[in-house]
Parts: sequence; structure tokens; C-alpha cells
Amino acid sequence: MTPESGRIPGSNNDFFCAQRWIDVSNDSLGVTIVCPQGAIWEVGEMVDERKVNPGRGTNPELYKAWKTEAKSSSTIYLYALNNYWHTNFKADQEGPITFDLYLKMHGPFKLEDARRFGLEMTRPLITWWK
Repeated sequence: MTPESGRIPGSNNDFFCAQRWIDVSNDSLGVTIVCPQGAIWEVGEMVDERKVNPGRGTNPELYKAWKTEAKSSSTIYLYALNNYWHTNFKADQEGPITFDLYLKMHGPFKLEDARRFGLEMTRPLITWWK
């Protein structure tokens, strides 16, 4: 899947979810990124929170419109905490937090290599014996 294709029509273009990994690459080189604790990403630029579009109906308030299209970019942002929403979530979180971020540089992109790296970093080998 890329930001331009492979998603359900009408999907949100502001945020992307990655189950195990995300890859940024061109035809000759790239990097596969795995962050087991963070699954929400933005591609290209961060959401602009300015309210610039006139409201509809009888409500004259301004609102922030969703992006109408998504484009691939080598600039990506990880939402380490899932508290950046227009609801009653607290905007900060106290105490120490640990995030694992694994990078694997590679040549031309190979889907199977990215899948394997994502699995290896999110489901490490566990030894067991009788």
C-alpha cells in the first residue's frame, strides 16, 4: 500500500496506521522502520490545526477540513502517544515512557524482507524447553 493507492475509498488522508512496519525507499535504497508501541503515522507534513473552512448549515463556526488526497513522501512523523485528538484526552502524559524504534537500511525494496523484519522486531524469538 502507498498513500496514493491500496486504501479503501474515502479513507482518512491525514493519518496512516502501520501494523508492524513502514518503509521509505526509492528504486535503489531505503529504510524499513518498526516501532511496536506506535502505529499512527503522518506522511509528508503534519496536520494543520488551523480552523480555516466555514461551517455548514446554521453553525457559523470554522472547522478543519480533512486532506482530500495523500502523497508519498520521505518525510514521516510518528505519533508516539495517541493523545492528539479533538476530544477530551489530556494533551500530555506524565512519567517516563520507553519506545523502541528499529531501523533497517536496505537496497531495493523487497516486501518479504520488510515483513520478516517487522515480525522479528515485534515478536522476538522466545526459547522454551522441557
